Amino acid sequence: MSFKSFFSISESFDYTPEDVKKSEKNKGHEKDIEYEFHIDGYEYSVLITIDNATKIASFIFAIIGDEFENPLSIVGVGSSHKVFGAVANIFKRFTEEYRGEYKHIKFSAAKKDTSRVRLYDRFMKNSFVSDNFDVDIDDRDMIKFYLLTPKSNDDTQDIQEPRTMDVR
Repeated sequence: MSFKSFFSISESFDYTPEDVKKSEKNKGHEKDIEYEFHIDGYEYSVLITIDNATKIASFIFAIIGDEFENPLSIVGVGSSHKVFGAVANIFKRFTEEYRGEYKHIKFSAAKKDTSRVRLYDRFMKNSFVSDNFDVDIDDRDMIKFYLLTPKSNDDTQDIQEPRTMDVR
């Protein structure tokens, strides 16, 4: 199954590795929420930091291990569809669980990391993101910044379930 066809089915959002470990650290001015998991022998980390003053959540994921020169540039390790499915599921769970604690979610990708840029661009087009967030993309010379704002800052409004993980 190709990467693109994998994301045309809604089940991809539901992929969760069996060993996801979540930890939370309050640091006074910010809160770190980290999810660690394994896929096909590799360890991954999703770190979301919420600034308590600005209510901006910064989102980043990486592969863990000394053998990787750039842990943010995850290429050539296989199972990209599983990794992205796990990260997308963690993102969805975070947005549901911490609703009201953030006003925006931000992340970025260096343009030289073309696979991550393509991945994020595809993610911005899926129905879960489009149903629940306004998306602002700041495309600069060397980096692309993504800012997601919940469509309603009403803390009581539920996150909408994705229709499909369509990728255009």
